[in-house]
Amino acid sequence: MAGVRRLLKLALLLIVLGLGAVAWDVDQLRGLRPPPDATFESFSRAGSYRIDESRIYWIAPPPRTILPHAAPPVYAFDRRGALVDWTPGAEPGMRSGSPLRPRGREATREQARAWLTTGR
Repeated sequence: MAGVRRLLKLALLLIVLGLGAVAWDVDQLRGLRPPPDATFESFSRAGSYRIDESRIYWIAPPPRTILPHAAPPVYAFDRRGALVDWTPGAEPGMRSGSPLRPRGREATREQARAWLTTGR
């Protein structure tokens, strides 16, 4: 009887740990969703940037999840600094439905800010 109880406790512990891991991942992935009024200044932070003729792409650090992701989240901003599209990873853009691939030259956050004001 003691062996069955021990086995049930172990099974329950594994279930709780599995649910905890799923809850952690869900919480981390929810953090990728930008706020409704996201702008470049209010939302972008650590990560890398690319600039093309009409967009700034912010490639955010990968989410801290237990299950790995194929690609980091990408956010695209227009010349006004407004968020126009984003993707939590390798999926299509959440607003356009088409793939969101960063293009253009690499830039720093300061260069991206300057591009918003000067267009260069």
